[in-house]
Amino acid sequence: MINNLGIDNPLVSILIPCYNHENFIEDCLKSVLRQTYTNIEIILIDDNSTDQTYQIVEMYREELERHFVRVVIKKNSTNQGVCAVSNRLLEMSKGKYIKFIASDDALVFNGIDNYVRFMNSNPKCLVALANIAHIRENDHYEFPDLELLPLTYQEDPFEKGENVLSKLYNGNFISAPAVFFRKSVFEKYGFFDESLLYEDWEYWLRIVSKGEQFYYLNVVCVYYRNVASSLSHNIRARLQSQWDTLQVILERYKKKVDTDTMLKSIYGYSISYMRE
Repeated sequence: MINNLGIDNPLVSILIPCYNHENFIEDCLKSVLRQTYTNIEIILIDDNSTDQTYQIVEMYREELERHFVRVVIKKNSTNQGVCAVSNRLLEMSKGKYIKFIASDDALVFNGIDNYVRFMNSNPKCLVALANIAHIRENDHYEFPDLELLPLTYQEDPFEKGENVLSKLYNGNFISAPAVFFRKSVFEKYGFFDESLLYEDWEYWLRIVSKGEQFYYLNVVCVYYRNVASSLSHNIRARLQSQWDTLQVILERYKKKVDTDTMLKSIYGYSISYMRE
């Protein structure tokens, strides 16, 4: 039975998009199973992996079903991409709060608990950003102590009084693995744009351009795995796809920032692309 009524103990939907992560999916699932927060549903979609990712997930199905209030595991018959998969996960979710976790990343044992406490204490917050600890490709659960790992943020990325929209237009400094959502943000601003290669940057620009504010939780809640091969085997095709997505985003939001910011950003991105 799903418990979504408690004020201090709302249901959290952990959404896991999977693709070809047979070497890492166990770490992800182990970290989810060891969460101190318990009112959780797990929804996982394998995006037609060609390795053993889905078979490994199935090995954990029974344990997941014993541990959590609701578990949904599906495998796509064709590869749909991260934006489409993320939207299907959202459509199936029932939680008040949403946490995406990539199948090669992992959660700190009390990560969900920290997120929920923070959101409950900040009822106006629709999206919270926590800190991230970086693990190596060959690290496995349990990971090295947090004190030994490099972090993404050394300070609050929002506290300097900068224009967040202009800063975002200059580059995506909001790390998607560390974001925690109130589900109502998707009801208010829609789902991810499935025409784009990646889901996060456009969505940050969308909600910030409409006046929403990110809140920063200065606690490490997520392990991010630095995987050399995680982009693609076909680097040239991947770079072209990234450039195409970049152009769409820059064009879509150029009127939301001042001209100087817009020109500097487009010039900087163009130089970076040519160098690659």
